[in-house]
Amino acid sequence: MMRKSLPIFLLTLAASFTLVACKPQSTPSANTNINDAVPVAPEQNTAPAADAITPVAQDDAAAGQTITINVVAKQFEFVPSTIVVKQGQTVRLVIENTDVDHGFAIPELGVSQSLPAGQTTLVEFTADQVGTFSFSCNVFCGSGHREMRGTLVVQ
Repeated sequence: MMRKSLPIFLLTLAASFTLVACKPQSTPSANTNINDAVPVAPEQNTAPAADAITPVAQDDAAAGQTITINVVAKQFEFVPSTIVVKQGQTVRLVIENTDVDHGFAIPELGVSQSLPAGQTTLVEFTADQVGTFSFSCNVFCGSGHREMRGTLVVQ
């Protein structure tokens, strides 16, 4: 008698596990905010469009002080593309390169730095001359390389 009931017992046991595994999950009640229950990944591209960037001016730093400005280098632009500083300031640019190899150069100020792909590079110089200076990518980065430019204004 024991032999005949064993297969029935095993089938019943297997059916029980199937029912438990397939049981529908509880649904949120009317008072539950679904956004509280489901984690949302942060937005990956939070940088504003290049045309929405206003010139960066560091008015709080006086001549002789160091200022730090975050810059993003990507095909085929620098964001921000216009930076305004005061004469005599030490300018520290923290440049995040988001794609391929780029470079950063301001020939009139003796600045030339390679920006390896996917890395953040520190570029530091003293703004010792008043004027408007062009900066550009000095490592060929693709078809839009010639348009990868910006402006440094030293007041």
